[in-house]
Amino acid sequence: MDCPEQEHRQPAAIPQPENGFEYGLTSPDSLRHAGNSSGNSNNGDDTEEKRKAQNRAAQRAFRERKEKRVKQLEDKLSLAQEERDRLSKENELLRHENMLISQSYQKPRAGAAETAVPKVATFPRSATIDDETFCNELTEAHGGYKSTELKYQVYVRPTDGETLLGAGAIWAKIMEFEDEDEDPIDVEDVIERLRERAVCDGFGPVYRLTDIEQAIKQARKAAQKR
Repeated sequence: MDCPEQEHRQPAAIPQPENGFEYGLTSPDSLRHAGNSSGNSNNGDDTEEKRKAQNRAAQRAFRERKEKRVKQLEDKLSLAQEERDRLSKENELLRHENMLISQSYQKPRAGAAETAVPKVATFPRSATIDDETFCNELTEAHGGYKSTELKYQVYVRPTDGETLLGAGAIWAKIMEFEDEDEDPIDVEDVIERLRERAVCDGFGPVYRLTDIEQAIKQARKAAQKR
């Protein structure tokens, strides 16, 4: 028995992979492309990091140079300020000495300077004291004088008209009092009464004439009662 005529069907076309490779496999070209893409990415990252590191180093070097320059300028400014202060003090000292010279009340200083042998004061304790010892004891708590001129300074303070004397001028004043009266003056007592009354004006300790005269009179009265 003849079989029915079978239909002749063409098998379904199987899609062919591109470039002759099967699906699921990677072509050499694609491998190379992928490798190049990964390498380029790594190189880009390295370049960026290097650039950032260079920028940080440059900024750090700039800050260091700036700080160094600022420090140098500050040191120069400090030295200039110290020199200005020194010159200012020196100028003020010269101005003050010039004022002392120009004032007419300079007899205590002149008399002490012209005396060949310094006078020695006596007082009831049978002790003696000279002008140098007197000045040192009176001013030991306040520092000395930068010059002999300042030790014998006598000047009128412009603010209140008060007459101020240095330790050497006080000694000359004591000698004037002793010349006026035979009664001795307890010089140690005068020192104690004046020691805490010093006025520091930047040129060594000076003392008010009113305090000096009062101390001398009180010391003399105290000596008479002994």
